[in-house]
Amino acid sequence: PETRAPQGRPHVAAARSSTKRGPRQPGAQNPCTGSMGQGVSCACESQCCEQDTQSQRLAELQMARACFRLNDPPPVASGAGFSTLHEDAAFFQMNLAKVDSTCSSAAESSSKFKVEAEEDEEAASASYFEQELEELRQMPARPSNKKERRSPYVFESGAIYNGQWIGNERHGFGRQVWEDGAMYEGEWRNNCAQGRGAFVHCDGGTYTGEWQANCAHGFGVYSHAEERSSYHGEWRNDLQHGYGVEVWGEGTRYEGQFVRGNKEGFGIYRWPDRSEYHGAWRSNAINGTGEFFSNDGRRFVGSWQDSVIHGLGCYRWPNGQEYRGQYVTDTKHGFGVFIWPDGRKYEGFWDTGKQHGEGDTLAARL
Repeated sequence: PETRAPQGRPHVAAARSSTKRGPRQPGAQNPCTGSMGQGVSCACESQCCEQDTQSQRLAELQMARACFRLNDPPPVASGAGFSTLHEDAAFFQMNLAKVDSTCSSAAESSSKFKVEAEEDEEAASASYFEQELEELRQMPARPSNKKERRSPYVFESGAIYNGQWIGNERHGFGRQVWEDGAMYEGEWRNNCAQGRGAFVHCDGGTYTGEWQANCAHGFGVYSHAEERSSYHGEWRNDLQHGYGVEVWGEGTRYEGQFVRGNKEGFGIYRWPDRSEYHGAWRSNAINGTGEFFSNDGRRFVGSWQDSVIHGLGCYRWPNGQEYRGQYVTDTKHGFGVFIWPDGRKYEGFWDTGKQHGEGDTLAARL
């Protein structure tokens, strides 16, 4: 992700989500290659690849069988969370106007509506809305308690404000256009964007929604026509926070919870090929328990870490093959059970995707 926001662009749009095009889909290879999420390696189908000390491995096998419940696949994310997500989705859809929006992660440390000081890269960035404050403070006093509309005011910076005032403060409804082409039109309070408003950035990005103290805060939408990307949802202090829907032009879509700009909590991720993941997220990556549905009929339910299968899980193929057991970084590793479509079963230990050590191969039941 970018670490600094380009001039005139909110950092939520500037930062590129690490999952923009999605985590890589699990188990896309041939089931007989011996890699993650696969079937048994062809070279090892009939017998275990290696034999260790029989008594020790047999004891481990018996212990593993006792600890691993074959008929209980790992639970998927809370059904209540799934239901709540779609209830929220219906609520937010009712509030969406015909405005697009864009999405991103919170990879930047700088605030959203900022212009970087060109002469000193380490100088503090000034908010668009704060650039003219010093000039406003130096204006002759105009005591007033009532809103009044005045002729357009041209600041020394080249920005033009046309709207309501109270004294020397922009207050009420108004439009301000900056010299680089950026524009805000909406409600002001005490020289701050506050209430409802729309901000158009010089690069074409647009945010329309609720504001608080010059920050996107509440419900709002952000769009970028050139990138064909959008975000509809909740914001807090210029960051995606709460429930939201993130869409990218190539067809990727995330619908779920955000925390401080990151995908976090329960969410549904759809790839352009219509494969889906439903489950837990943390720090913009798949972490926790979730369910993956491939467009070719493959399905995995279980544990994930940093967007790869890791821990206990159950992987099923369209042809009836099934693996239940332990994974380490996308590879069958530890104790697991593999079932062939004809009913044959291997129950035992695995090492980096292949049968290894003590295990039993059972014939199909007639």
